[in-house]
Amino acid sequence: MFIVSEVIKISPSELGSLGRIYLIWAILNPNGPTLYATGIKNNENGASVFYRWMHPLNGETFLCQSRDSKDITYQAIYEDLCTITDFLAQRGEQTPLSVIPSFVIASDDDETIKQIGRRLIYQNAASEDWGCEVAYSEQFGRNFFDRAGCTLRETYNKMQQRARALDDDPSDWYGGAERRITRKADDDMLEFIKARYGHIPAFSEASIPKYKSSSITDELFDRWWSIIDTPEHAVSGLGNLKLMWNGSKAMLSPDLAKTSRPIEDVFDFLTQFRLILPQGVTPTRHQ
Repeated sequence: MFIVSEVIKISPSELGSLGRIYLIWAILNPNGPTLYATGIKNNENGASVFYRWMHPLNGETFLCQSRDSKDITYQAIYEDLCTITDFLAQRGEQTPLSVIPSFVIASDDDETIKQIGRRLIYQNAASEDWGCEVAYSEQFGRNFFDRAGCTLRETYNKMQQRARALDDDPSDWYGGAERRITRKADDDMLEFIKARYGHIPAFSEASIPKYKSSSITDELFDRWWSIIDTPEHAVSGLGNLKLMWNGSKAMLSPDLAKTSRPIEDVFDFLTQFRLILPQGVTPTRHQ
């Protein structure tokens, strides 16, 4: 029988250090990567499922308080994550696994937890561009930095095409001042991207993969999963998470850099909540 649950937002200190992580995933962006985790927090009544995301400049933790939390089963984990998903969706916030992750790691390589992750991705990220994702994943694999440069170059090229279309279109469909503002904003962003990334080969020499945009299909999902579900991908993913996390601080103002979360806090969290990684993957403070 499904038990109605209540979701609350809690502070990191309220999460404490008693419990365990079942699943982590990340979005790797050199300008600021984000790590996500779900697991259980031990409490007086037993345990509750939590969902947490961590970014160099921010982060949030949500707890699903079941009416009966004495026995956390696989089904309870899935149902409570769905409850958290509904709660965040109602608030207009990003929901768990609604963006295709760069890597996914199940604690102790638990196949049932992997299936929960797969199911949530299939449900929550179905409308993402899986044709694009698979093409990029197959071309770049674990080369996350080059992939980021190529993705940015594709965005840059599309902005250039839009700017040219605005210039060539004789109709004033944007309307006077609004059209000029949009064109100026595009020009400013194009200049910024070129100045910031133009000297980086991953951007300047990018070879953009050809793909046909598509929402999720079984075939595309299975091709993607076969690429990311390996220990080697997990090793690279965690290593690149640390590199991008630390590297993103260089782009912050001195005041913001002082307030940014150190990557050591992330690895301490993974260790305290007993994440068991695939053989050969170690989330240490000095990785």
